[in-house]
Amino acid sequence: MMKNAILMTGANFQVHDAFFRIKILIAFTLTCMIKTVFLLLSIMIKLFLPTLCIFLASCEAVIDNRGYNNDNINTAKIIIGKTTADDVQNLLGSPTTLSDYVRPGQKWTAWLYITKRTATTSFFKPKVLSQKTVTVVFDENKIVRDIKEYASEGIEELEPNCDQTTTSSYEENVGKGIFGSFGRQLNSSPKKNT
Repeated sequence: MMKNAILMTGANFQVHDAFFRIKILIAFTLTCMIKTVFLLLSIMIKLFLPTLCIFLASCEAVIDNRGYNNDNINTAKIIIGKTTADDVQNLLGSPTTLSDYVRPGQKWTAWLYITKRTATTSFFKPKVLSQKTVTVVFDENKIVRDIKEYASEGIEELEPNCDQTTTSSYEENVGKGIFGSFGRQLNSSPKKNT
């Protein structure tokens, strides 16, 4: 009986030893998995934070000033009926663009000084912050006849119409364009009288 008890104790010890090893193996595996997860998280955070900072920095709006420098426009020195085109060019500089100012029976010229300030955020459409246009109108003798200033409140953005206009004209293909003239030349060649 004593022998059986020792054998049973030995069997229990072996079973207990196997369960103990499995518990240690599971605990070790879980510890390794947790350490791996924390290591991956720390690597992801180290890579994610700088990337996030770069993306957030790119979200800052870029201010763009285009056209004429608005600070230099001083129309108070321009006297209607007396100031000449040369005087205006000395005061304001060269205009952004020139335009014909059509009046019945007269051919006047308009000088436009245009300033546009926009803000662009990453890949979005630019937003117009302000726009100012100063128009100086000259008569045939290059004397100032009118000065007008327009602010961005009265300006509308026009969307281009992308529709195509079809024509009802005769359409030729490339082959007819190249070889079509040969047939006309053969038919229109002078014939000999015999």
